[in-house]
Amino acid sequence: MIILGLGIAGILFHIILHRIGKPYRDSYFRIMENIENGVIKKEEIMKIGTLKLKEGHAIAFDFDGVIHKYSKGWQDGSIYDEANLEVLDLILLLQLSGYPCVIISTRDPQQIKEWWDAQRFSIRADVLSDYTTFFNDCSYVGITNKKLPAQVYVDDRAYKYTGQNTAEFIRDFMWEETE
Repeated sequence: MIILGLGIAGILFHIILHRIGKPYRDSYFRIMENIENGVIKKEEIMKIGTLKLKEGHAIAFDFDGVIHKYSKGWQDGSIYDEANLEVLDLILLLQLSGYPCVIISTRDPQQIKEWWDAQRFSIRADVLSDYTTFFNDCSYVGITNKKLPAQVYVDDRAYKYTGQNTAEFIRDFMWEETE
């Protein structure tokens, strides 16, 4: 979506506040603060329409360590930590730009939904049916414990496979020798 003559603040204001309503105000102000502090460059936001992603194709987010900060690792199965607001802002911008987002976790999806709702996030999330095989809805964030097709999987523990042979793979996981 391009709105001429509004500038970056105007574009974000229009998208976040007018297109989908006032509950997204906090995300808008966090994004604007990041722009003002140089964390996000204005040019990056202006290029949102030229991302190397296919509009309408899902982007999957792991829950623990990505959305839920998970600072102490596994702790009896409870969801104990705060949300990573930067990731929530990213999800909001992606969805508003036509990229559906889904949470994929080994946790019970209902547990994630209950935590999500308790946080009172402005972005709606719902548990997907066990029969869901594809997700392309930008009106809410899907939650599942099944690996659905996605163009990108955002995970704090991922290893990017690019055709490494066995020796290269092992080398990637070896401790570097210190002198």
